[in-house]
Amino acid sequence: MKVILIKTVPNLGKTGEVKEVSEGFARNYLLPNGLVKIASDATINEMETKKRQQIKKVENRAKKNKEIARKINNIKITIKAKADEKKTLFGSINAVKIAEELKERKFVIDTKYIKLEQPIKSLGYYDVLVDFGTGVTAKIGLTVAREE
Repeated sequence: MKVILIKTVPNLGKTGEVKEVSEGFARNYLLPNGLVKIASDATINEMETKKRQQIKKVENRAKKNKEIARKINNIKITIKAKADEKKTLFGSINAVKIAEELKERKFVIDTKYIKLEQPIKSLGYYDVLVDFGTGVTAKIGLTVAREE
């Protein structure tokens, strides 16, 4: 029996593949668990259409990320925070605070793209990497200044 995998099945195949399986395996395990659809011309066309839509969606997201990266590359931002005399912050600056500062400048960036080795805990200048994946990156200049 030919089936199309809806989900990846270990030792069988990945999502979207057409496989030949025994009728018993399909009827007793794969179909009841919603892992496959019976392969017909209509279902194969449907899966190919979904695949094309997914590829287009990924391409659009990559294009949008490249545009944002181009706009924010080498941008300079300043975040003010309370600090003691030794320039140690009373809190820390993390990806959430950086994303909020960028949002105020009309750049909406998910915090998962902002790469910090660890939260910033002292005053000074830092280069912050924004990595959108697939080789699309930008560098932001962050100055952490004392809040008066």
